[in-house]
Amino acid sequence: MSRRKRPRVRLRPKVRSRRRSFVRTALTASLFAVAVTALVWTRPWRAWDGFGLEGVPGADLARVRSLRIVGVPDALAVRMLDRIEWRPGDFWGPRRPAVQARGLMRMFSCLKTVRARRSWTRRAVVFEAKVREPVATVAGKTDGRFLDAAGKVFEDPVQIVSRDGLPEVELEGIPESFDLGPVAGLIRAGNAPGALPAPWVGFRFVSEKAGWEGFLADGTFLEWGPVEWTGLKLRRLRQVLDDAGPRLEGTLTADLKHFEDGKILIRPR
Repeated sequence: MSRRKRPRVRLRPKVRSRRRSFVRTALTASLFAVAVTALVWTRPWRAWDGFGLEGVPGADLARVRSLRIVGVPDALAVRMLDRIEWRPGDFWGPRRPAVQARGLMRMFSCLKTVRARRSWTRRAVVFEAKVREPVATVAGKTDGRFLDAAGKVFEDPVQIVSRDGLPEVELEGIPESFDLGPVAGLIRAGNAPGALPAPWVGFRFVSEKAGWEGFLADGTFLEWGPVEWTGLKLRRLRQVLDDAGPRLEGTLTADLKHFEDGKILIRPR
């Protein structure tokens, strides 16, 4: 038997043209999707700093001719300006002020916030900064360390923070991951008018099991225990001290380590 030849299929020119057009369109779309994905992922505009604008029409608007820092004492503002890489007339990209603000926050732990305002028409950038609010000094070999109201330990590089009336906190032995926010909250609550018989003088970490100990200006010693139920502890402690204080002579020790069992023990020191 003779072998039958398989018929050859030939596409008409119009069909071949449509197929090629479809392939080119699909390939172009794929390449475009890859390019967009790479652009979104790398975001190169974040790194652009205004370089290469010389000679571009209207580029003068990107120059920064004036730079100021407000909201902090002059001594700190001068130190902050020294850390910014800038000369009058430098080109700054759109994101440069925000990047500089974040850098200042990293370099100066005493700063609570730094916000940048830019005037393109005036060619000026103003950094509005706020210093952290201290609730206590931090004991240690290095002076100028403080605890702020949020539980953040910060340093005062130019001695702008007053130590007057602040208790001293000892953090030796405290775990690195320990949240000092409740401790700062306790110190602030204890210094509220009428919360305690006298202001805080010192507060120190004993151990994770024993908690904390505190000292008041009138000599009262507080075995505080864990920093829990702060508001309730303060109210009950004031009631017990007002009741037992007149019947006991001298300075007192208040043991609140068993507060969860409903106990506050008062004894002479």
